[in-house]
Amino acid sequence: MVAGVIFVFVWIGWAIHVAGDQGGREAVGVLIAWPAIAAVVALLLVPLIWAFRAIRPGRGGGEPPREADPESPDAEMP
Repeated sequence: MVAGVIFVFVWIGWAIHVAGDQGGREAVGVLIAWPAIAAVVALLLVPLIWAFRAIRPGRGGGEPPREADPESPDAEMP
């Protein structure tokens, strides 16, 4: 959360710096370009994340859960 807020402040600061150095048109370009690049990267990563989650659905190792051992102290007493 904090990193996102810092990123937004840096983004706006960079746009102000570009506006002072190059002009308003380039500052608007900075404000549009960064989110556009982030959106493209996110769209490219969605299939990769989906494939990773589809290939590794769980970490259980494929074994069904075992019932409590009757000799263990956690077993219920009738």
